[in-house]
Amino acid sequence: MKTTRSSKTPLLVAAGLLVWSAIASSATGSGAATPDQHAAADAQAVGEFLDRHVPEALREGSVPGASVAVVDANGVLAVRGYGLSDREAGSPVKPDETLFRIGSVTKLITTLVALSLVEEGVLDLHTDINRYLKTIRIPETYPAPVTLQHILTHTGGFGETSSFLHFASDEQTAMTSREMQRMIRRVRAPGLLRSYDNTAFGILGILIADVTGKSFRDVARERVFAPLGMNHSTIGLGEGWLASASQGYGISLSDPLERPALPQAHLGRLVEAAGAGSSTAADMAKLMRALMNGTQYEGGRILSEPLYRAMMDVSAHRAHPRVPGLGYTIYETDYAGRSAIGHGGLIDGFATELAIFPDAQLGVFISSNVGPQAPPLTLSLILEELKVTPEVLAGAGKAMSVSRGTVEKFAETFVAPRRSSDTVEELARLNPADIAGRYASGGASGGLTLGTRLFLGGLGGLNVAMHSPDSLLINGQIYRQVSPAYFVNEENQRSYAFRIENDRVLQVGNPIGWYARAPFYTSGMFTLAPMALGVVLLLTSVVYLAPIGPHTDRASLRILGATLLAATIVFIGAMALELEYAEFAVYGPGNLAWAVLWRLALNGAVVLLMIAPVLVWRALAKQGRPRAAVDWVRSAHLVLLALCAVCVAAGATYWGVLGNLTQ
Repeated sequence: MKTTRSSKTPLLVAAGLLVWSAIASSATGSGAATPDQHAAADAQAVGEFLDRHVPEALREGSVPGASVAVVDANGVLAVRGYGLSDREAGSPVKPDETLFRIGSVTKLITTLVALSLVEEGVLDLHTDINRYLKTIRIPETYPAPVTLQHILTHTGGFGETSSFLHFASDEQTAMTSREMQRMIRRVRAPGLLRSYDNTAFGILGILIADVTGKSFRDVARERVFAPLGMNHSTIGLGEGWLASASQGYGISLSDPLERPALPQAHLGRLVEAAGAGSSTAADMAKLMRALMNGTQYEGGRILSEPLYRAMMDVSAHRAHPRVPGLGYTIYETDYAGRSAIGHGGLIDGFATELAIFPDAQLGVFISSNVGPQAPPLTLSLILEELKVTPEVLAGAGKAMSVSRGTVEKFAETFVAPRRSSDTVEELARLNPADIAGRYASGGASGGLTLGTRLFLGGLGGLNVAMHSPDSLLINGQIYRQVSPAYFVNEENQRSYAFRIENDRVLQVGNPIGWYARAPFYTSGMFTLAPMALGVVLLLTSVVYLAPIGPHTDRASLRILGATLLAATIVFIGAMALELEYAEFAVYGPGNLAWAVLWRLALNGAVVLLMIAPVLVWRALAKQGRPRAAVDWVRSAHLVLLALCAVCVAAGATYWGVLGNLTQ
């Protein structure tokens, strides 16, 4: 996701898997837990726990430093800094001064700002956001409008853009209306599918700026940071804040212990409200205290009690009785059988957890300065990722688990486990035969570039088959239905929940990522294999540049051969370049001319392939009736080329090549 590339940076998907495996794991603990002993959480006990556990986790993960805060209903129990904020300079982490990048935890701040404007009547949760936007407009791709509630519940239906908007300096993050407008793409109707949406929250930041007449950064400071006394917190990382910011470190693809220093990720204006926040542990303790106490602060409160309850009510948007729920942005998750609400955050070089345990009235914030750099998906990076050794993966896992692992250990130590749920099951048992199929989150709308779409939506997915009248075979493992539409594996370590909505079967195992059952013809066998094989076979049209044999009309065959060969070579070249370079060279702000030229090349090749059957019919007509074996072979080959051209054109059109000139 950087404008600069490193050969030792891990794949975007690795970052995504870490986030979603953490969130999805919350579904596995939603059953009964065996009570165990837990300690009283006083300041001394919490301090001793942190001093014992965090340095050990940093050593095991080869992580330079971390910043931690723990609060309860009455105040701050601990604010600690461990290790180094800058390994080369030897600078220690100062929990009240050192800024850590909080990534998507920024969304909680954005939500508080937006709801405070709802409180004042400036915004409405159920109104078309185009009524408020001035800088940009939401395309009318679908009849139903996008509302603020859609954004706050991740059901807005926008395509992902944040991968393209990481820059080398804060000065580069400004974007024109035109640059932002061309990156806004709706990929599904709002309200249909819950899918984690950085773009929607970025748009919310633009909306907030439009209705207030101030920058989102200023509004966040005035409405959240200043009232709560968060004087060492900021949106964006301008020159005045860099000296206080921790250095971020990445994951090596070759060395399990190497943590290369990464440049700070400066997010473009379109997505800064989704993840550009930076803060200290001391300031985040104040935010947690506010979230635990009705958003109150000395002298007032940010939200009224009803709106605060609506934000924090994770049961209001629960997809299934046995899985975690979602409020407005804040989601429920599970830490070692203990239920918490909060948010996580990943940004280049940093991994953050903010967790509030409502029953115990405890809150934990921890941010470590090792996180994956999430570059664009490229062919070379995918090939490099395939060479990663188990040792490197294990080392990366230890580094990335410092923040979440610390919260889990804290929960085991100080929070009582959840008791068996008495929730009345609201759903009927589902027949496994009705659930069977392939579930995918990507597909043709999985990303802006064809390479990203192919990787995210064309490969893998969740393969579900019926095993027995009451069990499923999910990716080769048996899961039994232990309650309506809720399946658990034999080791009771992982679970999947399903629901039917608008006659669609959805897999809903985590609060912010639902997976729709994809039609059989969207699998790689039907969309990728024919396209790849067709491209290879189309290259054999070279034989018609100098056709030999009796009874041939050389002119028509030469035209056909030249057209097919030229279209195929252009298609291969444009595809190879897009897979390797396009995400920034084409789709970055300010590159509209390159985007149009690149897409025209791809689209032009596809159009030529689409008219190939006409050229083949013309060539066959001019050859006349086959008279010899060579004529029959040539005719069969021409028909095969026509079929291949159709397969390539259809596959490329499905994956979004045709018609996307500027996206």
